[in-house]
Amino acid sequence: MDDFTSALLARKKEGLKDVENSIIYTPFGIDAQESPELQESNCVSHDPSCIEPESVKQWRREFNAAIKKIDDNEAKNEQAMKECAAKELAEWMSWYKKNLVKVHAQNIAHEEELQAQRDKTTLISRSVSKVNPSEAVIWDHICQLCSLSVSTSCGDFSAFSRSTAGSSNKDVTRFRSLLLSLKNNPPKVCQ
Repeated sequence: MDDFTSALLARKKEGLKDVENSIIYTPFGIDAQESPELQESNCVSHDPSCIEPESVKQWRREFNAAIKKIDDNEAKNEQAMKECAAKELAEWMSWYKKNLVKVHAQNIAHEEELQAQRDKTTLISRSVSKVNPSEAVIWDHICQLCSLSVSTSCGDFSAFSRSTAGSSNKDVTRFRSLLLSLKNNPPKVCQ
């Protein structure tokens, strides 16, 4: 009995080898690939269900033509967008170069202005250092160097309205009033 079973299994395996060879394993599942003989036996040439109807053929042609038209339009649009992007990039580069030159010139002019102010301040400082503190001229120079106007904006970078990193603006009204009183009534120096 054992020989009969093994012989039967061997015959069945031989018969299934053709089926196994016609199956293709893909990452998305199993595709059965029919041999040409099986395809011919399944579809007889005179069977009307195997012949593709003319309406399906016409639909396929129209569908392929529509897809080709859409692809051509997309290619034209893509080319137009590339040309537009290249043009805009060229315009931006020319603007950037002009702006760079302009900003460079402004920075140089600003640097020269700051240098002139620094030189003027240095001269005033030297002249003030030789002046008697009891003279009103020294306090007038100091008041000119300091911003004595009241400012509440955060963007004011004057010496008296600077804010430190963790605190709010400091009240400098007392210092301002002291400078103004020294300007108007300089102290008397005893000799």
